[in-house]
Amino acid sequence: GSAPDINLNDPDAYEKIFYHPENFLQGHVQHVLNMAIKNGAAMRLSGIGFKSIVVDPARQSLASAVALRSLLSAGRIPLAYKNMQLDPVSAREAETLFSGENVYNVKTIIWQLALGASRGRLPANTSLDAPISLLHWPNLTRLQVTPHATRILSLWSHDERSLRETVAALNIPQRYVFALYSACSSIGLIQEGKQPDQPPRARPAVARESSAQTQQKQTLFRMLLNKLKF
Repeated sequence: GSAPDINLNDPDAYEKIFYHPENFLQGHVQHVLNMAIKNGAAMRLSGIGFKSIVVDPARQSLASAVALRSLLSAGRIPLAYKNMQLDPVSAREAETLFSGENVYNVKTIIWQLALGASRGRLPANTSLDAPISLLHWPNLTRLQVTPHATRILSLWSHDERSLRETVAALNIPQRYVFALYSACSSIGLIQEGKQPDQPPRARPAVARESSAQTQQKQTLFRMLLNKLKF
């Protein structure tokens, strides 16, 4: 993406940094994968722009009717799921399809589709302030990476930081942080913590009184000790 940074303290500007994965091929492939896992069989999704894809959970693979470049291009534009068709695929047909060309690791494809759909934006309803951490380091040798990816992932793997804090700490364009978050989140690499609570309240008066009593006892003890020396 090439979107400029926005003022993260201005809620009116938030609509510029969010997108809806379910409106893109990213979300459709995630749905097909979930359905294939549920049914325990390969599933085919057909539609305009990408012809058809087949997802096989047993192989953790995706077979595409078009070349990777065309598939990823289709992933950059909104595609209505209502205009698509989902069908089961027999074991015999799956055997043929997954021994041909244009077969990829399904999570690798989802990662790349997420980058294309997000274009430097975040999935809708993502919190800017909840602390996040990395469940495990992705295999960057197999994945398309964004600028500063190693720095961002290193921060998330060693410390819990919110997206807002990540941008500030690394002093890099928001779109690089948001795009990488979208890709990591799409394949389940992100763990999100709770929203920060209210600032801690002052200690109760009982605690202060207890401290004062302790100091008084120490003073009396020193006085007794001085008397004993005589």
